[in-house]
Amino acid sequence: MLLYRVLKSYLLRKKIVDLVFYLQDQQGEPLRHFSVALADRRGKQVLQREGKPFVVQSDEEGQVVFDHLPGSLYTVLLGTEKKTSIAQFKAGLTKLKQTDPQVYLPKKTILSKKDDSNQLIIQIQQTNTTS
Repeated sequence: MLLYRVLKSYLLRKKIVDLVFYLQDQQGEPLRHFSVALADRRGKQVLQREGKPFVVQSDEEGQVVFDHLPGSLYTVLLGTEKKTSIAQFKAGLTKLKQTDPQVYLPKKTILSKKDDSNQLIIQIQQTNTTS
């Protein structure tokens, strides 16, 4: 069983994916310039890219892009670190046959997701959305 998990993890990491989604408030308006961090699977440590925390900001349309990621499961923090994030969810690859990252929302959350014409939209269901 351990050998299977190690082999599966190795094969998943050979796949390179882009995690792209849009942030919106509860009225459907894009959240502009909102900081989003990428953390490890458990969400305990923000990942590093080129020696700096892997934090990006949404653009004018609310689009967030984490590009060239090794296939794996990640925790997305809506904020710059776990302590100050307003919400979090998991995203990435969990199966060898997957080609596109999947999003997994926690059961009790202020987030909702919808697929709209091949765009993944994450809506924050609260009014206070400052980063």
